[in-house]
Amino acid sequence: MVAGACGKAAEEAPPANAPAAAPAEVKKAERPALVQGYESLRDRLADDDLAGSKKAALALAETATQGGEAALSEAAKQVEASPDLDKARLAFGEVSKAYLTVLDKKPELKAGLVAFRCPMAEGYQKWVQVDEPMKNPYMGKAMLECGSKVELAP
Repeated sequence: MVAGACGKAAEEAPPANAPAAAPAEVKKAERPALVQGYESLRDRLADDDLAGSKKAALALAETATQGGEAALSEAAKQVEASPDLDKARLAFGEVSKAYLTVLDKKPELKAGLVAFRCPMAEGYQKWVQVDEPMKNPYMGKAMLECGSKVELAP
């Protein structure tokens, strides 16, 4: 992969109504369990940690099930079942799509979240973070900053 192919020069400007990054005083422990669970999974993938990703995916699946979010739970289980990072990252795209759908119907969960899109990712290309700087879960350590900020919507 070529770093220049990321598309950073063609960044989309965030929409005027896009939520700003989370205030520094908001601590992870204060975030809803669903947000914490997704963030943990995203962060493990960005760190190239397959074992940690699987553990985080299983925890997210349980949290989503308890919250009545079956599609998100099933998508997270696919990450947990992935044999390698590439498959886990592809499955994570479906987790992100389901998560953004949940956020769309539960706007109270959106506070302080930021969405990004990686043009080089296979499958669904968006993801959500609780703050910046960007840490791309689809490319991991090889290209942590590949992507651009986009609207927080599915």
